[in-house]
Amino acid sequence: MYGLNIEIISLVLALLALILGVISIVQSNKVRRFRQLFTEDEQPDNLEEIISSISEMLKKLKSDHADLAKIVESQGTTLQTAFQFSSVIRFDSGGSDGGNLSFAVALLDGHQTGLIITSLHGREHNRIYCKPIKEGVSTSQLSEEEQEALIEALTKSGTNKSKTEKKDRKKENNN
Repeated sequence: MYGLNIEIISLVLALLALILGVISIVQSNKVRRFRQLFTEDEQPDNLEEIISSISEMLKKLKSDHADLAKIVESQGTTLQTAFQFSSVIRFDSGGSDGGNLSFAVALLDGHQTGLIITSLHGREHNRIYCKPIKEGVSTSQLSEEEQEALIEALTKSGTNKSKTEKKDRKKENNN
């Protein structure tokens, strides 16, 4: 009697184990399909392949990082030669046409080298001059407005002011 019960119990347990095994296989297939939806590459099957894969990705990351560092360094060098500092001074060149139609523009790179462009506007003519600047110093004589444009560009305070506005402010401060 006990022998029959043990046989029935072991048969029931075997059937339960079989059912649980089938369920786990079905669930693992669902998980595998779900994982494949979110992964791009095939995943390695064993630990050795996983470690090898991670090692290859790290080597590629180091190589990419080195390439990016070179690019950033070359861009920094390039940017040193681009215009970084500028200033515009508008002024009345003394003509009878009125207004601040003349201007001086200072354009400097990261080495404080560049140029100053000056336009003198008159009723009958317009004159344009260009003077080189090397390391913050001009090789040519600069007018008052050109010096002001250069100083503003060098001090990064280039706020496009006109001479008449400044003169008006000075008069107000003196009164």
